[in-house]
Amino acid sequence: MSFLATALVALLSSFGHCYFMCGGFNILVLKFSKELKFPSLAIFLYHLFRILTYTALALVFFYFQVSFFKSDFSKGVLFFALGMFMVLLGLSLLFKLKILTFIENAYVFNKILHKFKDKVNFKNYHSFCFLGILNGLLPCGLVYFYIALASSLKSLVEVLLLMFIFGFCTMIVMLLFIKFIKLSSEIFAKIAASLSYILITSYGLYLAFMGLMLSR
Repeated sequence: MSFLATALVALLSSFGHCYFMCGGFNILVLKFSKELKFPSLAIFLYHLFRILTYTALALVFFYFQVSFFKSDFSKGVLFFALGMFMVLLGLSLLFKLKILTFIENAYVFNKILHKFKDKVNFKNYHSFCFLGILNGLLPCGLVYFYIALASSLKSLVEVLLLMFIFGFCTMIVMLLFIKFIKLSSEIFAKIAASLSYILITSYGLYLAFMGLMLSR
């Protein structure tokens, strides 16, 4: 999958999926950052540590792949498994299947945000770093796709570039969260998200096919 395609998936999915999953975090950051002397710094730290957390997770799975899947057959099995996971993930996101319901639960997220808001002092920049890490660790189907994709890459540089593209694209859209919400319709958000899920499913099928070819 080209890096241009991965950027397109990140941008399209941000209009729908990311608003639903991470909108609460973004509103919290925008609200409390205004109380600091440098609100832009607080917002930047939040997104930086969110992206760094995503990258750390991707690196863990990448090194697992490099360390334990060295033969063509084992790589083929891994790629097939990752491809089928992407297909399942894409279809679950596209058709609102209940497979990921127990993971991507808005009620649970809201509870975490509520407790975090009550116990953490947002008058320092460290809190925004921690919020970024927390956001990065919360289960998310889209993040799982990029981690799975990172696990199928060949080099560390490619993994870092992939996660930078993903983090940067989602950051751009989330930074313009309020304006996009006002300007974009609900129909547009659904169409954009659906297109990204179709791309995820399509690449999953391709990766599964490549896995079958390698393991033959």
